[in-house]
Amino acid sequence: MKRLIFTLVGIICTLQLSAQQFAFSTAEKLKETVNTEAEEINPRPSEDGSTLYFTRVFSKKNVGGQYAGQDIWYSPKAGNDWETAKNLKVLNNGDNNAVVGINHSGDKLYLINNYTAHSEREKGLVSTNKTDSRKGWSKFEQLPVLVQVPNDHYGFYLTPEEDVLIISMMGEESKGEEDLYVSLNKNGEWEQPRHLGSIVNSSGFEISPFLLDDKKTLFFSSNGMGGKGDADIFYTTRLDDTWTNWSTPQNAGGEINSSAFDAYLAVSSEGQAYFSSNRGLGLSNIYKTKMSIKQEDASPKEEEIVVEEPIEKKEEPIEVEEIKEETPVPLPTDLIVYFDFESDVLTSEAKRKLDGLIQSSANRNDFLLELEGHTDERGTQEYNMDLSRRRVQKVRDYLVNKNLKNSTISVSHKGENELVRTGKNSDDHKLNRRVELVFKRSN
Repeated sequence: MKRLIFTLVGIICTLQLSAQQFAFSTAEKLKETVNTEAEEINPRPSEDGSTLYFTRVFSKKNVGGQYAGQDIWYSPKAGNDWETAKNLKVLNNGDNNAVVGINHSGDKLYLINNYTAHSEREKGLVSTNKTDSRKGWSKFEQLPVLVQVPNDHYGFYLTPEEDVLIISMMGEESKGEEDLYVSLNKNGEWEQPRHLGSIVNSSGFEISPFLLDDKKTLFFSSNGMGGKGDADIFYTTRLDDTWTNWSTPQNAGGEINSSAFDAYLAVSSEGQAYFSSNRGLGLSNIYKTKMSIKQEDASPKEEEIVVEEPIEKKEEPIEVEEIKEETPVPLPTDLIVYFDFESDVLTSEAKRKLDGLIQSSANRNDFLLELEGHTDERGTQEYNMDLSRRRVQKVRDYLVNKNLKNSTISVSHKGENELVRTGKNSDDHKLNRRVELVFKRSN
């Protein structure tokens, strides 16, 4: 068909929106100096963009080994690239360690408090300062903010001035899974966390908060507001000083959100943003994007009217496509999902991992998936064997209900017979309460 195009000037102008709008460049995966076969999440750039801190999971080079916990890693900027990341060992202890805030000058880090003795530990934060000593960082100082949460699934963002703490947790007012709360520092006293309200929070989870320096623009990730897929990155603007009145959250768009899990967005002062996604096969990696303010055009817009007119059809030569032998697609990465004490209920973190697996293995029939259920050593052998059976069954049922073929899955349960850690503290027990997912090629 021949296309005849006429142009008319529209007489209706678009209205300016009250909340600031953002645009993002196409996301680019960071190089192998930062991303590995392990999982990289929670990127935290220093304000000047010279150093990137992040959390690495399932790495054999983590303190305590591959399954010990989450470690803090860092990479200095070298021109336009990042140097090979290093484990910040002085700040890691085999527990779940993560940076949740950085001061303006970049010489003070705020960390999840997994350092004090377990008998004295509260859910909260510690700080450490960069020094000229051999270790490079000062002794931890506990911040006087305590947060009571019912489980181990929580996250923080602390502003550089130590005056606003955004919390992701399942509190008493939560509408579903983790919701967003705020605690304000008033003259050295931290307020009780306040629920941010029903505009920001949904019946799903809201996690990985990040507040811009204006202390009004909040980025977070949610799986309860629709979007491109599993979890998307959104942003919203605080409209007054109540911290419960927000603009309708806006999806950050298809340049950074995918059909997989997208979260942990953080921005440096020059507008360079970093986030984590498992849009590849298996575990999450870190991506970068450039953030800018979107300018709304209020001028009249030109409208194109297209008229189709039949023309004589010409026969086109038939092209013969060369058939190339395809190389096998890599198998999804093996996973481990963990359970709470005496529980066979899938946590929100476990569901996120399984959803990512399902995304990466959709419409594939070239693998077999082996599930192994395990427990810690507390309880009788008979009880633990049954508990491990129930755990592995819950994982299998979740995958099948999400359309993973049952014929590709085999299950077994080992009770307490194959411990990965033999210690007696809560972290040792936590690592043993697991279901392992192992992929093998079927042909």
